[in-house]
Amino acid sequence: NYAAQNGAQVISLSLGSKGANSVFQRAIANAVGSGAVVLMAAGNDNAQISAQNLYSPVGYGASINGAIAIGSTAQSNQRSSFSNYSSTYVELGAPGTDIYSTLMNNSYGNMSGTSMATPIAAGAAGLVVGLLKARYVAVTPALVESLMQESA
Repeated sequence: NYAAQNGAQVISLSLGSKGANSVFQRAIANAVGSGAVVLMAAGNDNAQISAQNLYSPVGYGASINGAIAIGSTAQSNQRSSFSNYSSTYVELGAPGTDIYSTLMNNSYGNMSGTSMATPIAAGAAGLVVGLLKARYVAVTPALVESLMQESA
């Protein structure tokens, strides 16, 4: 809630757990209600997310318009072997395999995971927000989600 209350327009969540979590659900709904687009990592268990196999917070993307669940893609533009997946709960994919990133101890290296893919998608969401504002279009999280899905 802190980010949304302080004017964040795009929030990237690289966290989660198996099962429902009402705290995540309320926080995401509040952030979207405050005008922030929320992007959530799908998880790295190579599992199909369903109503019976729900992951939080990614499982709430389907029911909260303006919250976007992000899976990972590999260089082949196919789903990364580790990425959780679902035709209902995972809405977009972004590069998440062998991403050059910061590491512990002031170093750099390649990492893989939906936590690598989600900030890339969040950057794209930020560009969409900026483009809409530059064109004097009223920005809503639902509009950003729709445009990202239509152009994927």
